[in-house]
Amino acid sequence: GATFEWYVYGASSSYSTDVSPDFTFNTSGTHTSFLVTYNTCGYYNIDSIDIVVNASPNVTLGASDLILCPGETSSLIAAGAGSYLWSPDSSLSTSTGNSVTASPTVSTTYTVVGTSGQCTGVANVSIAIESTPVSDIQYVPDTNLCYNQVIYFDGAILSSNATAYTWDFGNASPSTSTSATQSVI
Repeated sequence: GATFEWYVYGASSSYSTDVSPDFTFNTSGTHTSFLVTYNTCGYYNIDSIDIVVNASPNVTLGASDLILCPGETSSLIAAGAGSYLWSPDSSLSTSTGNSVTASPTVSTTYTVVGTSGQCTGVANVSIAIESTPVSDIQYVPDTNLCYNQVIYFDGAILSSNATAYTWDFGNASPSTSTSATQSVI
């Protein structure tokens, strides 16, 4: 019977005595590999081959907007590979190509797999959908109001999903405000 010795440079495990071993390469480039075979009579033979390991593409992904209001879209653009496959594709303009338009109805993480030759790279981007704000006002005192009495209004304590406030108090002083809270007379 024959004996086999594999010497594979650039692989995670560079030596094997299996007849048909599997090797995993950690780096791209050209790696020389040797096979030495022996028989029971003491004869041997050496063969070598250069194995070319291609680099996986470094896929990058950008979005025109990461936070959308309901009904808005964001342009997603991938780079670094030759072809692209997007998922989930149900809210995308297309599932292939380097540029797609996302129209999510809920916050969604999109994944693009870029391929160059036989190698792939992956990138992700999350698009958030802003919730509709809910306005709710609290004011103090809330009973027994008197003419020319200071009233404290608070729009932030009970409201949700709000980032800006606009008050119109009519003839009060002040008559308008953009603060979340305001005291008026």
